This record gives sequence, C-alpha cells and structure tokens, in this order.
Amino acid sequence: MRAHSAEVKSGTDTTISCVITGITSPITVQWLESGNFISADSNYTPNPGTIENNSQTATLEVKGADVTEDKTFTCRVIFPGSSHYDNPAVMPLCVDTTA
Repeated sequence: MRAHSAEVKSGTDTTISCVITGITSPITVQWLESGNFISADSNYTPNPGTIENNSQTATLEVKGADVTEDKTFTCRVIFPGSSHYDNPAVMPLCVDTTA
C-alpha cells in the first residue's frame, strides 16, 4: 500500500490517494483524520476506487473550506471476510498559509 501526500495552499480543494496493490477483488478502504473516521459530507468525499491491473486507488477529496492547517490522514484497508485491517498508510497534508 502506498500513500500520496500533498502540499497545498490554504483554502484550496485537494485530493489525496492511497494505492493498494497485489489484490484481485475490491477491498474496503476507511479514511481517518487524526484517528477519527471520515464520512462523506460537505468537506470530504471518499472514493474507494476500482480494481485495475491488480491494484485499487482510493481517493479522498478535501474541500478548501477544511484546508486551513496541516492535517494527517490515514488510509486503512479492510480485507473481505475480515474485521482486521492491514498496516495503515499515513499521509500528511501540508498547508501553506502564507499569502
């Protein structure tokens, strides 16, 4: 599993992604911010992605209204038929607050 972090200007919409490789069927991806589960709302749009060439790229769109300070997001993978998850991928979102 690979995580892709981002550096963005404050107030800018951004998308972060998590690539899961070596799989043959879709898996469940959970996004967390500072340890708290993220669900779709006006600031976040999680997308689990689809299987292509034995990999799945999950994305999390973060709206500019919530991009005001540095944050840490976690991509957690849960395999089918299991309540256990793989080692999570942690990605920082660095926010440039200079004018």
